[in-house]
Amino acid sequence: FDERVGWVGTLDVMQHGFGYMIKVNNMGTLTYTNTTIYKKATISDITSPPSGWNNDLSVYEANMSVLAKLDLSDVPELKISSQTVLGAFIDDECHGYISPVINSGLSFDPYFLNISNNSNGQRIEFRLVDQVTGNQYKAAEVIQFSKDAVVGSTKEPMILTLKNVTTGIGGSESGISFNC
Repeated sequence: FDERVGWVGTLDVMQHGFGYMIKVNNMGTLTYTNTTIYKKATISDITSPPSGWNNDLSVYEANMSVLAKLDLSDVPELKISSQTVLGAFIDDECHGYISPVINSGLSFDPYFLNISNNSNGQRIEFRLVDQVTGNQYKAAEVIQFSKDAVVGSTKEPMILTLKNVTTGIGGSESGISFNC
């Protein structure tokens, strides 16, 4: 929630059987409406994983949240859309992925990325795929996994500086493969 624009997140409906965490700044009561109209809400899958970015989140006991903004100054040809998918990788294994919230009302298109893992301190790298062109990009920034941590906010997002294209349709430009 951002007081400037209201609800910006990717959570539209809470699903039975899933766990949720909430961080609040002040004590209060959370009331979640339990009416028939909300029980029938449609749950949309907003992000499809790129080929090879398979991950079974149920095998991890902890999560970390990153709210990211992309710095495209080194890749001006990249156009952000619902087809640009950001992924978090630990040891070349995908530990979470998400598409941006387009037209969020903020001055950028935020990526609300949930990263699942078991161990603190492991190195997280970020990669982006433009599923329209097939181009893949690496971010210069690297962070360490920390259980229950929140990195970035709508006012101060984590900046991910995308670098050159690492692969594209028709072959690899650098020999790097992102299958995980």
